[in-house]
Amino acid sequence: MSIYIFVGPTLPVSEARSKLDAIFLPPVSQGDVYRLSSESPEAVGIIDGMFQHVPAVWHKEILWTLHLGIPVFGSASMGALRAAELDAFGMKGVGRIFEGYRDGLIEDDDEVAVAFAGVEHDFAPLSDAMINIRLTLESAEGSGVLSQRTRLTLVEAIKSLPFPQRSNQRLVQLGYANGLPAAELRALEEWLPLGARDQKKEDALEMLSVMRFQQASGFSSPAPFPFEHTQFFEQMRRSAGTSIATGTGDEAGRITLDNLLNEVRLDPSTYFETRQAALVLYAARREAQRVGFEVGAKELRLAADAFRRVRGLYEPEDVEHWMSVNDLTAAQFTSLIKEEVMLKWAEDLTKGEVDVHIRNALRASGRYPQFAAKLLNKRRTLQSVGLEDAAASGEGPVDDDVIRWYFRQRLHMDVPLDIPAYSRMLGFEDESVFISNLQREYWYEHLTPTPGTNATNNGSPLPG
Repeated sequence: MSIYIFVGPTLPVSEARSKLDAIFLPPVSQGDVYRLSSESPEAVGIIDGMFQHVPAVWHKEILWTLHLGIPVFGSASMGALRAAELDAFGMKGVGRIFEGYRDGLIEDDDEVAVAFAGVEHDFAPLSDAMINIRLTLESAEGSGVLSQRTRLTLVEAIKSLPFPQRSNQRLVQLGYANGLPAAELRALEEWLPLGARDQKKEDALEMLSVMRFQQASGFSSPAPFPFEHTQFFEQMRRSAGTSIATGTGDEAGRITLDNLLNEVRLDPSTYFETRQAALVLYAARREAQRVGFEVGAKELRLAADAFRRVRGLYEPEDVEHWMSVNDLTAAQFTSLIKEEVMLKWAEDLTKGEVDVHIRNALRASGRYPQFAAKLLNKRRTLQSVGLEDAAASGEGPVDDDVIRWYFRQRLHMDVPLDIPAYSRMLGFEDESVFISNLQREYWYEHLTPTPGTNATNNGSPLPG
């Protein structure tokens, strides 16, 4: 799975990437975190965000992401603000600025605000944050460069300016304008190039280090809490859409979840069947989160091996091709396997309880008459030739031809290398029960006339 970090003027992406292996996105705005939650990220980190010309990231979408069990970290700028506001709900704040907001030592949002360039200039900062200037002046006083009176006058003067006009370079100019001692201002001008503080950058780097450390030991999911689906949240969901591209190629980059859903909805049977499967995955994930079940590295590896064997993906190039045609990155493939582990865990936990509902599920889908009729007809057919008791007792060897027939002709896939694992995946008690039913199916099909012929076994010999 992937870690996603929203960053902009606080920290160059090149430097951030050297601290943490993650996907770095532009400063966050409203809807971005909600859209990202559909990717099932390993964790999300917020450093910088938009707030002037577009709506800022909304608390509710972060709560939604936390509610899904996805860890969300914040520091330095917009991330520190939201982390302080959502600390009680499990958002993980990092750094001195976050602590200042959380503890009420910092109150104004504009303390972290800066003007910055667009994406074409890598969101380079065009001003200095008030919190950085404030700490810089405190450090200057501590170093004997400024008196307390000069520091306080400069803080008041720079704070009175709109945040896009604040910078360390303006300090000396404001000092002269306010009649402060020229010797102190000259000393400050000489001291600033090496003495200026950048607490926002320090906090951002600290957050990346914390996330790297926690990734190594396994991120812990936020504690569950009730989530209210308010009218405003539903409006935000509709307006946000799901436009984050998930694919790996040029065509895949244009396949958004919204467009994909609309395409699948034109095939109602596929849509309802797939949505039901998605609901089961969602329920399994929520139950795993509720009881604190975590997917370990060993379970992930074994599940990935089983997933590949069942689908005949024996070579690395087979896996790469499968991921390509399914628009998956390596991180997203890992996320898919993690969901498979959770699903298997939930199935094992509730197997007896779920199986009793299969009959009604078949009735609701309209498939019950088909399977019930085939079951009865198969039993009568095998009994008529004396094979029912042999199949039930597991008598008679099943040669490789029967197994190849089932997988290659019936399922149009390669024979799995691990038949026992495949049997368990289908829910059979063990391999012998699977083989017994496979043998009955083979006999039944070869004893049932093919439409338009008079043959009773399709010209194929019966095994055993």
